[in-house]
Amino acid sequence: MTQFGYFGPPDRRCFAAIDSPSAPHRATVVVLPPIGYEQVAGHLAIRRLTRRLAAGGIRSVRIDYHGTGNSMGDMHDPDRFEAWTASAVDAIERATAADGEPPIVVALRLGCLVAEQAARVADIAGMVLWDPILDGRRHVRTLKLLGQGLGPIPLPHPDDVAAGGIVYPGALLRRLATLRLSTDRLHVPALIVSRVESPELVTAAGTSVVRIAGMADLFDVDAEIATVPEQAVQEIATWIGGAAPTVTHPGPLDLDEEASESVDGATLIHRARTVGSADVFAIDTRVHATMPCVAVLALNNGVAPSIGPGRSWLEFGRALAVTGFRVVRCDLSGLGNTPARPGCTENQTFPYHAGEDIAQVVATLAAEGVTEVVPMGLCSGALTSFDGALRCPQIRTIVSINGRPDHPFTDPRSVRRHRAGGQTNRLLAIPLRKTPLIPTFNRIPEFIWSVLDAVRLVARPTVAYERFERLGGRVLAVFGDEELGLLGLRHRAGRRLAGLVERGAVDLRIVDDLDHSMFRVHHRPEVLDIVQGYLRDRFAAALRNTTA
Repeated sequence: MTQFGYFGPPDRRCFAAIDSPSAPHRATVVVLPPIGYEQVAGHLAIRRLTRRLAAGGIRSVRIDYHGTGNSMGDMHDPDRFEAWTASAVDAIERATAADGEPPIVVALRLGCLVAEQAARVADIAGMVLWDPILDGRRHVRTLKLLGQGLGPIPLPHPDDVAAGGIVYPGALLRRLATLRLSTDRLHVPALIVSRVESPELVTAAGTSVVRIAGMADLFDVDAEIATVPEQAVQEIATWIGGAAPTVTHPGPLDLDEEASESVDGATLIHRARTVGSADVFAIDTRVHATMPCVAVLALNNGVAPSIGPGRSWLEFGRALAVTGFRVVRCDLSGLGNTPARPGCTENQTFPYHAGEDIAQVVATLAAEGVTEVVPMGLCSGALTSFDGALRCPQIRTIVSINGRPDHPFTDPRSVRRHRAGGQTNRLLAIPLRKTPLIPTFNRIPEFIWSVLDAVRLVARPTVAYERFERLGGRVLAVFGDEELGLLGLRHRAGRRLAGLVERGAVDLRIVDDLDHSMFRVHHRPEVLDIVQGYLRDRFAAALRNTTA
């Protein structure tokens, strides 16, 4: 059983997920995640661990630090590292107050430095350091190198760094550079789960070190192809099972369902909830005391949770909510905080049951007075938006950002007919790891692609647009000028695309130099302006009629 909600003082509200066993728990663990892109890559590994712990009777509290994940605040707020430490201390103290015993802390990557600082303030029963960052200065250098990979990016201050879609303020980088994890001074029982290639560590008495292969395949690769080192999960769960103190009077640990924040003079209410029989996780945002009749439904891109690329769905959601929309950021089955459906695997970029998930969310919103829902997706989320549109008459508008012409090719035959984007023969499909081949394929003449589509070998990339047009729908399609999805549309179905634009079924907008995942953060305001302006014009009457 998982409970979602918020905790912490009014000026530092943080999101948390509590995974509890079916019977009364015998101990509690507080999980401190990585930061930035590593938080996306490590999300599934953390969920695998907390499920394993729950099976052993141990409750877990997964938190997002203030200004990260689904928590309130921003990376540009002052004293970021101190705020993260305070978030950890708040969670630890709440767990201690509930159980009468201090919890064990599990920390990953940069979270290990947070854990060490928090342990100086709050009592803990033990500590697990998973692939710890030992030297803050070295980590800062790594972030700077990663930032250089996207080329020059205009940032608010010259000493800021953008890496993995997250802007790290210069003040935070300077603070991180002062930190070093002293493994020889840990004052509680500890387990360090290290990489095989890491140097030998000098550790304190009572500290165990386990070296696990495959850690780089979790944190050093694209999140879509990251693999969870199951040996690490097993070692950690076993160690916690033996080290955790058994609480004699386990107490409840409640979270607030809602949190509020002030944005541009408006008070926004964020509500954490699950929807439908599939337990679709969602964060529902609106202006306080209003009931908008139009909802924007932000979907996963790749395997990123509901925060979107670099937290951009949260940023977009705030702006659209202030404009007068209701914004629902959700996780489809097997992604983020939504469990996979029976028989399906986790972290599927194009979940088999995306259309059903969207339909359940739309039905719930309709029962609450929403008359129209606008799915908004990037990459895979753009395509799964159309899957939902085939099922829901409340969807007449879609916002597609850098949508891809590639289609899922691992679907069971029983669900293929529900795919709006058509199907490509599995032998001819282009898996994610082979996307560098797409420019070569785009040199093939358009008439050959038409033949391949006619004989049902390779679906044309416009098929989802055309099906939605027949239902009376309209699409805002935003692309970077060199985006593979745009190039695929133009090269493989250029005439069809031109017809869709001419008929008004597709409003095509091009943003120069926009990268696929919007990690070049200076382009996000331009994309947001396009989306906000389009939706404001399309739903002007509904926005005027938004009532309390």
